[in-house]
Amino acid sequence: MGWQPIETAPKDGTEILAWVQPRTSRGFSVLARWYSDKFSKDPQPYWMLLMPSRTCEFDRHNQPTHWMPLPEPPQEVE
Repeated sequence: MGWQPIETAPKDGTEILAWVQPRTSRGFSVLARWYSDKFSKDPQPYWMLLMPSRTCEFDRHNQPTHWMPLPEPPQEVE
């Protein structure tokens, strides 16, 4: 399963591998999940980018264009 349009990504909080293509720099892949913003007075849902340190990047301007499911974790070696 390769890259798919972001419109087909799950919006249930599942973490995905997302492709972001900023206008001013090269693209990059990053963990992301859908954020419903449901507790806001004026909800504006968007893709929340999860940076390597697992902190959140709240950037509504650099939203992903494509996604793919995360691979299965490696098997534990005994």
